[in-house]
Amino acid sequence: MARKEALKPFDAHCHLDSENFKLNQEEVIERAKKVLSGILNLGLDPISNRATLELAKKYPGFIYAALAIHPTSIHEFTDEQIEEEINFIRKNKKKIIAIGEAGLDYKWIKKVLPAEIGKENAAKQEARQIKWFREFIRLANELDIPIIIHSRWGAGKVIEILEEEKPKKAVLHRFGGTVEQMKRGIKLGCKISLSPTAFTPPPVEYLNELDIDACIVETDAPYMQYCGKPSEPVNVLDAVKELANLKKISEEDVIKITNKNIKELFGIKF
Repeated sequence: MARKEALKPFDAHCHLDSENFKLNQEEVIERAKKVLSGILNLGLDPISNRATLELAKKYPGFIYAALAIHPTSIHEFTDEQIEEEINFIRKNKKKIIAIGEAGLDYKWIKKVLPAEIGKENAAKQEARQIKWFREFIRLANELDIPIIIHSRWGAGKVIEILEEEKPKKAVLHRFGGTVEQMKRGIKLGCKISLSPTAFTPPPVEYLNELDIDACIVETDAPYMQYCGKPSEPVNVLDAVKELANLKKISEEDVIKITNKNIKELFGIKF
């Protein structure tokens, strides 16, 4: 009898084009190919978007692409430049499975940007982040693909905007909101993307009330520090393990459920 092949999870959010992987990108990907069924790489700005497309081209059927401008990069570009990038994304719609990473980052507005560009200019960036977050939601709806959402320090505002804009499909990536905000997101049809750090003390407060049918797993590599060093896609196995322990089901069942969610959400087969 042939040996049954082990199920492999899918890393729904990482950044393999990061400088952190400059020296070992191929090694990181080869390690991932041994234990994962696929990876979604998300662009952060025009340069990152193009690198993301190149990765998806180089590793078809394993690395998939999502494009956008990250909220922490919005202040670096004029409105005209962002419009140009949105047009670039439209032209490459057949090469992507999602819009992302987009959203709001109030830590940047309140803590980082004031030191870089002054309080007054930083305050103006809140309106610009909101404006372009709305536009990326509308772009995702136009292209009929999910939007993957960043919401650091801004979960409440993100949920308000989602309730107004009504995305067809959305992922709340490493969501740090309350139980009530999580439930509002789920009601809108959002999936919650969990990295291993969601379970580390203190765990995100909504975990016990989060239905696994609304979950997918991710690493946010390399931006999530894991075991004292930048994470990589293979660490998604730890998110699977933690989720299995929390919900008292097998790791195989976690992979089955989260992979099913991925396939339905992004319309891909693996």
